[in-house]
Amino acid sequence: MKKNILPLELLSDYKIKLIIKSINDAMPQYLNHVKKEELPTQNGRYHEIWNYIFKNIKNNFSDFPYKCYKISRGKLWEFIAIYDQKENILFVLMKEERFNQIKKDKNNDYHYIKILNVINNNISNKHNEQLCLFEKDNDKEEYIEDDLHRMIKDINGKIKICVNILFSNKLSKVSSISANISNYYLSEIKSYNWNKYIKADIDEIIDTEDEHNFENPPIELKIRATAHTIKNKERDNSDEIVKSKEQRNKKYEDRLTR
Repeated sequence: MKKNILPLELLSDYKIKLIIKSINDAMPQYLNHVKKEELPTQNGRYHEIWNYIFKNIKNNFSDFPYKCYKISRGKLWEFIAIYDQKENILFVLMKEERFNQIKKDKNNDYHYIKILNVINNNISNKHNEQLCLFEKDNDKEEYIEDDLHRMIKDINGKIKICVNILFSNKLSKVSSISANISNYYLSEIKSYNWNKYIKADIDEIIDTEDEHNFENPPIELKIRATAHTIKNKERDNSDEIVKSKEQRNKKYEDRLTR
């Protein structure tokens, strides 16, 4: 059987930046509760932030050779996968923390991310051994093959590589991102680090330790006291801003876990 060879690059710099932007833009969209937008997925309240992420992904990958596929996993979860029709590569977005949880769970053999990564069993790589996953369980093999077909249907058999786009977030923004190619067990075959494409936004930087420097120290005690009071109030306000932002971001990160 012919083995698929891993490419040196998976996406252009521009498209990688669009993925990061798609995730980062979802937070303000979610907070604004844009209910009238035609979201491509309809997930429940605890995962609704993903609806905005997937909407952005769909909009940013509407040009050839890309095509977005909506994959349903029952009534509670739908997601958008990106298919490169030219290179026959499927891209799936997931939180890195969630990916690692599934990897460690030995009793979760039928999670969709594992089933999609079965595609990578036919990759030519010196570190990737031939996997004999199902030789003792024909029923399991048949179920996984059927489930894979249900998910990707008309492109089943065309896809050469499944790529897991794994990200972590901090302060509502992407803090790390990589493209991971794994086997069914989610053991890494190859990883592409995309952190260099992350840019810090100016509004993320809040310096609560900034000191006010007065070139000419105040003469009157009253003026000195006023300046000291103002500085304390500003510091209190900064602490409140940081505290509020941390609470908001914690809720956002909790909603992203899937």
